[in-house]
Amino acid sequence: APSGPPPFSPLLAAALAGCVTILLETAWIRRLGLSLGSTVNAFSLMTAAFIIGISAGAFAVERGWLSGRSPRDAFALCQLGSLAAVTLGVPVYGRLPYLALTVGNWVPQDAGYYPQFEAARFLLCLAAAGPAAFFAGAAMPFAARAAAQDSGGVGRAVGAAYGANAAGNAVGAVLGLWLLSPLGLGGLLGLAGLISAAAGVLLGGPRLRPLFAAAALACVAAPRLGFLEPRILSSGT
Repeated sequence: APSGPPPFSPLLAAALAGCVTILLETAWIRRLGLSLGSTVNAFSLMTAAFIIGISAGAFAVERGWLSGRSPRDAFALCQLGSLAAVTLGVPVYGRLPYLALTVGNWVPQDAGYYPQFEAARFLLCLAAAGPAAFFAGAAMPFAARAAAQDSGGVGRAVGAAYGANAAGNAVGAVLGLWLLSPLGLGGLLGLAGLISAAAGVLLGGPRLRPLFAAAALACVAAPRLGFLEPRILSSGT
């Protein structure tokens, strides 16, 4: 029998995850841009760290990470991991200007040390963006598996899931552009946390609502604990 259309909930979860991914990327680029500068080299380092994190998450799934879980539960766990990474990363985000300055002081200011200087800055980007990007990269294969499992087909379901994810990316780019100024970096991180929690509950089920509610609350509250200095965040690059 031919497979039916992919179910709605995995597609919506994939779209929400895609939106979160780009919202977080917008926040990281803003924060890292204030610390590393707005040069082409700095942007390349930020993008490379983000893509490596996503690739590492997808590779972990391919190697069997969380293979003992159902796709829906594994997706929900990835959203919890993303929430934890963002929440625990807020103190790191707040220290990024000082860490970048420390890197500049450690590496001799000589042209011969330029590769080491850029490598150190890349590691700084990876520390900031890598953990949450890892969970974003791992979440999508599980959303696609959930769609395929529920519809009884693979090709159509996987294509629909990744199409929904791309649509979520587009929405996240627009929201990030519109909301970064009024919400600020902390508000954007909190919004990403709320959307991530909604995606996790959507596939993980009602039993996870209290856990996701607590995780989302922590993600919203963490940027308001004084780690992110408004004077630095409102400065230009």
